[in-house]
Amino acid sequence: MPIAQVRNASMQQLNSADLLSVKDRNFGAEWVDGAGGATFTAATTVPLATERINPAPELFVMNSNILTITEAGLFLFHFAVTASHSGSGELVFQITLEEDPDTGSFAEIPGTIAYATFFNGFGTAVNSALVRTQADYRYRLRVASLSGGTNSLVQNGSKLSVVRLYGLG
Repeated sequence: MPIAQVRNASMQQLNSADLLSVKDRNFGAEWVDGAGGATFTAATTVPLATERINPAPELFVMNSNILTITEAGLFLFHFAVTASHSGSGELVFQITLEEDPDTGSFAEIPGTIAYATFFNGFGTAVNSALVRTQADYRYRLRVASLSGGTNSLVQNGSKLSVVRLYGLG
């Protein structure tokens, strides 16, 4: 029978709690637009008020649809927005992940724009980004119509997921 290796000597007892520190773990968190219905034409911050999972609330802090990451590291972001549009006109919208190095001024992270084009019905724009962040950097997901008209976000159709791949803190 193979011998199991244990990271902490105190873990060798049965029923012991996992004593790994926060620095030793990878964490992921996800927020969605649980309400839907928000309309947009110009650039708008996507409402992400519903937390699906967040085992590290000390690391990922969502407040007023802005995510603050409290530790420096390498993070994988995945984000998507689903919008609806009625009528026969074409809808084109874009989503962008923006970063604020805790200065109050957000800017697009290069390479994070995604587009969706569709007619009557629904369309989804999806993208992922590998981001090296510093402590207390803030992030928000933005959506904007490129074709005009009234567009609505779909309930549970917008999300922001983030996974810490490597912590530098």
